[in-house]
Amino acid sequence: MREFKFRAWETRKRIMIVEEILTAILWCKEKTPDCIEYNDREGLLTTTDFIIMQWTGLKDKNRVDIYEGDVVEIKEARTIGIVKFENGMFIIEFNSQRLTLSVVQLHQNIEVIGNVYENNNLIKGDL
Repeated sequence: MREFKFRAWETRKRIMIVEEILTAILWCKEKTPDCIEYNDREGLLTTTDFIIMQWTGLKDKNRVDIYEGDVVEIKEARTIGIVKFENGMFIIEFNSQRLTLSVVQLHQNIEVIGNVYENNNLIKGDL
């Protein structure tokens, strides 16, 4: 069975919330399906305060989990790209191209070098 892991970018504080903390997020049943409440000791937050990213199920060359929103370096191609989830699959977008992540993983050494929220300076002008 596939393991599911998530992380979230908290837009107000501009911090990444890792899975252990993310388990504190409650999916609201009485409200809209996309409502999330997270008690951060400063009040409740809603979906507009979070950008949730899913783990791809893959690891990079250093055994680091690869998530949506990660900036990865593709060593053999000497380029960087962004991991995205589109049309039911994880892809890496780089230089106006899109490759399925699993195909790249099999044929290239890739390394997570950051993410689009904390390290957006890595991608300016490269995509």
